[in-house]
This record gives sequence, C-alpha cells and structure tokens, in this order.
Amino acid sequence: MSLDQLAKEIIKFTIISLTAIVFIASVGIPCLFVAWYIASYTAHNHQLSKYKDEFRKIIHPPNTSSVAFESRVERPTGNGDNCFYFVGELRHYWGKRATIEAFYAGQEVEFEFLNRGKFSQRVPYGFDNLSLWSISSVNYSDNLYVVYTLNSDFEEFASMDLRCH
Repeated sequence: MSLDQLAKEIIKFTIISLTAIVFIASVGIPCLFVAWYIASYTAHNHQLSKYKDEFRKIIHPPNTSSVAFESRVERPTGNGDNCFYFVGELRHYWGKRATIEAFYAGQEVEFEFLNRGKFSQRVPYGFDNLSLWSISSVNYSDNLYVVYTLNSDFEEFASMDLRCH
C-alpha cells in the first residue's frame, strides 16, 4: 500500500469515526436522557402506587363519606430537588369534629377540617384549596375535611423527574 493510499484510508476512517461520534452524540445521548427520565418517572409513580395502596387500608369514621380522592407526585414548596407523595381524600361528615379527631388519633394520617371554605397551611399547597380538587361543586358550608398522607422518603431518580423540581 502506498503512502497516498494509506493517507486516504486514514482520512476515510477518521470521517467515518467522526460521523459515528456525531451520530451517537446527537441521537444516543438524548435517548439516554429520555430513558433516564422515563425510569425516574416510572419509579416515582410506582412508589406513589404503594402509598395509595396503603392509604386505601385506612378505616374512616362512621357518618363520613368520600367526596374526592387525589394522589400526586410533586415538589414541596420552597427549594429542593426531591419529591413528595400526597395521597388524600376529601370527606363529608355528619356529627362532631371531636368524634373524627378521636377516630383518626390512632392512625398514621394527617387530617384537617375545612374552615370557611379553606384549609390551614398545614395542608400542602395545591391541596389546601377546594377549587384544586377534582370535584364539580361542593357547598363550602358543608362539613368537610381532608385526610391524607404525605411522604418524602423515596428520592431515587429525583433529579430527572420534572415533577420534583
């Protein structure tokens, strides 16, 4: 092989190598990020599903009924790259608040009574306003409360799930 042919082969190999590198960089790396995003999104949804299953085991007091159910993976208010898992139910009640408070006292749930159409700031943002629940209409003078769990102990893949930023 002559020196001229060797130079042509080196140039040809270099062009093919650079083309492969550009292709991998332009297609492969974005595909990697998409796969990473899908994996983190799926992992968080799977964790949320576990929390929903646990929530469904909660026993609710007599003389109460479900109005709406919500579950979401979200970022807590303020700064931070982590997720929280909210699972909650808006419920209507008949009777006294003290009865409901006593009933939930032994369970690992949070609950808050509606007061003049609003919940206190203890209820996480996005769930503290009745208009953000998936309900068509509710009379604010009704006896309503929200019972919920809020978990943030699963942080795998948090950096790629856009719901957690």
